[in-house]
Parts: sequence; C-alpha cells; structure tokens
Amino acid sequence: MFVPILEEWLRRRIIRQHDVFIFGFMTSLDGMLKGGPRLRDLKRLKALGKTVICVFHGSDVRPVWLNGSFTDKEPEELLKQGARKLSWLREIEKYADAIVSHPPMAPLQNRSYAQYLSVGIPTTHIKPKQQQEVERKSDAFQIVHAPSNPETKGTEKIKAVITKLRSEGYKIDLQLLINVPNSQVLATLRNADLLIDQVFSDTPMAHLATEAAGQSCPTVVCGYDLKALQSIVPAEDWPPTIIGEPDELYDCVKWALDHNAERHEIGRAAHAFVSERWRPEQVARNFLRLAIEGVPKEWQIDPKQKRFWGGYGMTLDQRDELVDNLVAMSGPDALGLPDDTIIPLPRP
Repeated sequence: MFVPILEEWLRRRIIRQHDVFIFGFMTSLDGMLKGGPRLRDLKRLKALGKTVICVFHGSDVRPVWLNGSFTDKEPEELLKQGARKLSWLREIEKYADAIVSHPPMAPLQNRSYAQYLSVGIPTTHIKPKQQQEVERKSDAFQIVHAPSNPETKGTEKIKAVITKLRSEGYKIDLQLLINVPNSQVLATLRNADLLIDQVFSDTPMAHLATEAAGQSCPTVVCGYDLKALQSIVPAEDWPPTIIGEPDELYDCVKWALDHNAERHEIGRAAHAFVSERWRPEQVARNFLRLAIEGVPKEWQIDPKQKRFWGGYGMTLDQRDELVDNLVAMSGPDALGLPDDTIIPLPRP
C-alpha cells in the first residue's frame, strides 16, 4: 500500500519540477507492465502543457516481420506482439510533441519524426586524438567481430568471408568476442584494423560501431537498406563507415584490407564524427532544440513519402516467410500497414 503512494508522490514531484520529458524505448514515468509499457503519463503530461519527446531505439518500433529476432516465433505470438506494438505506437504518436526514429525501422509510423542520425547517439569511451597507437605485435590484420546475437548479426557469414580471404593469402587474426565485458571489447577495438559489425543491419553505425569509432577503428556494416538510406540523410549527418549489401560483405572487407590509407582515413573520420557530432553535449543541445523548436525541417522524415522494407537481422527470404505466415493467418491488416501497401513487399 505504501509503495504505490510513494511512487505517485514522486511522479507528481517530478512533473512539477520539470518542463521537458524525454522517454526512450516506449517508457514513461508510469513504468512497465509484463506485456509492455504503461503510457498513461503521456496523456497526463500533455494535459499539463509539458513537452514530451519519445525516442525509438529499434525493436521497440520495428515491425515483428522486419525483425530477425522473431524468425523462430509462432505466427500467433507474432500477431499478438505486433498488435500490442501498434497500439503503443499510436498512443505515442498521439501525445508526444516530438519523436526521434529511423526510417528503416519505421514503416508502421504515421507521424513525421526527427531522424536519429541527425539528433545523434551520445557517445563516450572516445580515445584522445593525440593518443599514440600501441606497437603492433603481428603483421596479420586484426579484425574484430563482437555480436550480441550471432544469428541476427550474421556471424557465420562473417566467418565464411574470413575463411575465404585467408585461403586467398590474407593474414587475418579474427577476434570473435561473445559474452565478454565491454572493457575487453574496447581494449580490443583500440588496436584493431577493422570491425565487422553485422551483415543485416538497418543502420550504418549502431552502438558497437560508435564504440569502434571512438577508438578510430573503421567499421564494415552491411544491410539491404543502407545505400537507399544514405540518399535521404544529409551528408554531414551520415556516419563514416564502409557499407554494402549483405551479398557484398566479401567485397567490403577485401576493399578495406587492400586500401590501408583509405581504411585509416575512414577510422579517423569516424572518430571525428562521434567526437564532434555525437558527443553527449552536442546531442543534449539537439534535444533542447527539439524541445524548443520542434523537429527542424532538415531533420524531418515523413514516413508516408518513403518506407523501407529491408529489415534487420535476417534475409529477405526470411522476411517474406514471416509476412506470408501473418497474412495467411489474419489477412494483410496483420502487418499494420496502410491499405494501399503492395504485398508481397518490395525487395530493396
């Protein structure tokens, strides 16, 4: 009995003392239920004239049928989770003053939003520019791959590419880091020649790639939507990485190994990018601008003008299988898309 009363007292105090509220991953002051977020405070804050900014991170807004983490789920579970996610999303779109999101994970969104590559990911663990490199102990290329989920990151495909390059005479020391402390990952990146992040990504610089950039380590990242995404993002907001389609992974890695000067320059450019554009103080200024001005035109994305279909963590065949199963069970409405959406979904 005492705990709910205390929680409500704290909520009221927080609301009285603050004017701007930034929520990430579908959270609010109201906490979480077992099935997902409770968003009652969004309506309350709106009624009190507070400014609310909601930030989407990935799986909180990405459709289940574009998410490789759901390829092993039964269609019934996908339907249930998809319906809940769509309900949460519409609630946030109704009450948030500004939304930060990312085009490849946003086909369900109806409202315009700020592109998160423009707002930025606050990045720490940045190596000082003047820090000297540790003397190399090997003439082999030091390549790092540190998957949080080997299946969705494409680890087996990455290992196959390394095996092929080794058979062609490249000396490669692959550091495969799984379930290790972040401090060990950072230490390894500090002296690496290259990070291979993931094969089916929907962003050019996810969290691990930002940490690599902080150590001046260039990153190879592949995904179906990356090249099309680059065409709509302001050039100054595009993070310097080596991108390609999933079937271009071998070409991307080989190019990086064959072009030492260019590879080092990409690492330096990535370090400058996160040090300047994504340093926490700058990202805070960007959020302050959102709170005061709303979404600036140069950051604004209208999801109705262009939607992306490449997905994350899976092949297009796996995506199509998920979509087909959902449509067969409950019709096209199960996808949560506009009525004029063409099914089967386009291939990038």
